[in-house]
Amino acid sequence: MAIAEALYDLEFLVYSAHKTGTQTLVHTLRDNGFACTHCHRLSNLSPPLTPELLPQFLREYRRRRGRVLPIVSVFREPIGRHISSFFQWHGEGALRRQPGATPADSLLARCPVPELQRRFREDLERGAPVGALESIRELCGALAIPVERLHFDPLRHQGISELPDGTLHLFRFDSLIQEGRIGPLLSALAGRPIQPRAANLSTVKWYFPILQEFRATLVLPAALIRRIHAEKLDLLSLMYGEQSDALLARILLRYGDGSE
Repeated sequence: MAIAEALYDLEFLVYSAHKTGTQTLVHTLRDNGFACTHCHRLSNLSPPLTPELLPQFLREYRRRRGRVLPIVSVFREPIGRHISSFFQWHGEGALRRQPGATPADSLLARCPVPELQRRFREDLERGAPVGALESIRELCGALAIPVERLHFDPLRHQGISELPDGTLHLFRFDSLIQEGRIGPLLSALAGRPIQPRAANLSTVKWYFPILQEFRATLVLPAALIRRIHAEKLDLLSLMYGEQSDALLARILLRYGDGSE
């Protein structure tokens, strides 16, 4: 498989999991004059890039450009991310997959909220939620780097990790997007002032009222929430440090059924 020549023109690669603000990041960087693309997994690139080819691409990029490629990735608390992914997949995603379909044809419009919650819970219990892949893990696997070797500073709301022939810039969704630090953080990354541009926000989607009710009334088994957090403990520990237990407690309080 050949490496696309267009990839060597990039100034930033946003390589981040589903529903972690990737559209806002890529639109912001492009609107501020940077050549940028994004993927949730390497196979999303066009033409696709395999994990086996990533080290070769980064080496060749460094040789051609005389500098390493900055890679941007964002981590989001898993329950919140899976909820957003579920709605994206069954909302706008469903309309893209079915030409001529309207919002009224979608599962989100046809099913009552309790039924949507049941389907969502079953996806989690099967271990098959929409957009399950954590891009940071795919990246680490491709470069043979343990997650534990990455860096993140919760006080500075960012982390910079030197990779073989690349640099990984890590952010947390809650501070970058939800708390609105995207302008200052990307300005520091780019080396000049950056004007944010929001994109693909849930608040402007046609299904947002359904999403609000879904979140407000969702109840999940506490054991399920604990299992999902345990499966991502390496990333949660990296990104939240000593705050990871408090984060789990907040999610249990918001969505848990009170069981142990």
